[in-house]
Amino acid sequence: DKKYPNTNLKAYQLKHFIPFNPIQKRTESTVIRQGKKFVVTKGAPQVIASLCNSSPSSKKMLKDVESLAQKGYRTLAVAVKLKNKFECVGLIPVFDPPRRDSAKMIKDLKAKGIEVKMITGDNHQIAIQIAELLHIGKKILDTSDLNDDFSGDYAILGRIIAKALYKKLGKKLDDIPPDKLQKIKEILEDK
Repeated sequence: DKKYPNTNLKAYQLKHFIPFNPIQKRTESTVIRQGKKFVVTKGAPQVIASLCNSSPSSKKMLKDVESLAQKGYRTLAVAVKLKNKFECVGLIPVFDPPRRDSAKMIKDLKAKGIEVKMITGDNHQIAIQIAELLHIGKKILDTSDLNDDFSGDYAILGRIIAKALYKKLGKKLDDIPPDKLQKIKEILEDK
């Protein structure tokens, strides 16, 4: 390879590959080089760190991930398994900014009175960066701030969406029977 002239990629043989899946949050390859077998894995930093059994390298890696997240980078971690033990060996920072038209779209929605909320599975620091770029606001909740009961998270999300719709619809709710409208108001005003 021209980029890495001292690396003979043909010396590496891929023997087994497990593709990324959202449950394990990582991919894994079994590779043989010069007769020696080893495993390489790449994926979510917290998952890779747990494979490395909180080694000093994994603790440093997680600090580096937070530092990169503060700059808006999503990060993948890489570990190698030799002799039945994973060792964290590197990070792959990826800059994935919002679409170019996102800020304008959000501005237009706000101009029409629609309150914009962002829901993401990203690292908390990345969510802060994206919210800042898109002028969404500074109130960012981490998933740990939500109810431990996952169905409770959906209830909270439902209330947020319902409040935003109710605010937007305003007087257009005249077609709803008064008793149902009162129940909706009670639910939405419950803090």
